[in-house]
Amino acid sequence: MIKKRILRGVRRGGWPFSLLLLLLLWPPLGVVEEQQPLLFAMVGDFTGETKSSNDALLLGLQAALADHPQIQLQVEDHTYRLDRAAIAVNKLLSDSRLLGMVANTDTAAIEANLLQIVDQGIPMIGFVSGSDHLRRATAVTSLNLRASFRQEVEAIVNAALTHGFAIEEFCAYIQDDAYGMSGLRAIRAVIAEQPGSEALTEGLDAVLAAPEGERNNLGPVGTYTRTTLVSRPGYDSLKGWEATQGSQCRLVLTVGVYSSLTKFIGYSRYRGEDWVVATLSTAGMESFAEAYQLFEMDDLIAWRVVMAQSVPVLETFRPVVRDAMRILGDDYGSYPLEGYLIGRFLVALVEAAAEQERLTPAGLLATAQGQRFDLGGFVVDFSAGNQGSNYVSLVTLTADGWRPMRVAQWAEWTR
Repeated sequence: MIKKRILRGVRRGGWPFSLLLLLLLWPPLGVVEEQQPLLFAMVGDFTGETKSSNDALLLGLQAALADHPQIQLQVEDHTYRLDRAAIAVNKLLSDSRLLGMVANTDTAAIEANLLQIVDQGIPMIGFVSGSDHLRRATAVTSLNLRASFRQEVEAIVNAALTHGFAIEEFCAYIQDDAYGMSGLRAIRAVIAEQPGSEALTEGLDAVLAAPEGERNNLGPVGTYTRTTLVSRPGYDSLKGWEATQGSQCRLVLTVGVYSSLTKFIGYSRYRGEDWVVATLSTAGMESFAEAYQLFEMDDLIAWRVVMAQSVPVLETFRPVVRDAMRILGDDYGSYPLEGYLIGRFLVALVEAAAEQERLTPAGLLATAQGQRFDLGGFVVDFSAGNQGSNYVSLVTLTADGWRPMRVAQWAEWTR
């Protein structure tokens, strides 16, 4: 408005004074007003036990943000340690510029720091966990871009029951921490809905009620200690359950990290078990397969793994999947795609908030509320709450890599 009045003054003939004002107020040639970067942060494991999957996630996230330099991503390493995750979160929350946390990993760390982040009003965007804590009414700043653990377990259990497994043949092998307990709560919720599951549910309740370190030999569950590869105690717990119940663990639902889960599979195969092993998506397709290949086993026994997926990693008909494959090249996979989708959503959210002049933590949340974001054939929809995606598919590990789970594969496993 000031510049318009100056220009009107020039046209009216008062040019010397107006020109002086114009020179004083107009930016010097070559000087562009700098835009303040929009600060977001990721807290993940980049030197610890889950480094491989976290590196892959970050790769996809950075790829999606590469053409958007106004979005600054600060990365903090929690090394898969709860104390360091708490330090990183506290550090970030003390920065008044922080607009949101993006793609944080490790369910145990996420649950431990969740209320503190919520209290500060900071958006939790695309945290890589299916924890029920992130989906409760109290998690008011959570924007979930993946299905819950319960939805993943439902997909596995329903498919297995449909194709010939019996409810009494389900068991579980989990990491003995908050991550494992979050997955076990999901398993219990799904199992309890099935007819004839009373004994199984009672055993699961006993494990859920027990303190950390004392959860073996109580029910249809084997556990292993966080950051270890020791499988025998958990294996023995499952064999004890089989002995007391007079039934077999034909399908073992697992909640853990890829290195520990593949070691368990290797040990169980060594002991002669042909259990079908089902994992949640957080185990990570690529990291899991790499760890799995360390064990040289007969293919007829070894390739009995099914994994839930919360991103459409094998669905190349979706434009966003093709974009990610083109950009990521040989690095493409489930975690890189998830990171890429989170990044695409973050860009869309920031652009929508900027149009409405809402570039604050509260403004970002208000912008997402009730809205639908099409990321390129993959829709994130917050019209029904903070659960943006319910997508789940099942894949199986074969000698040729991961493939969609087919009816014929289930039929082969139940013969």
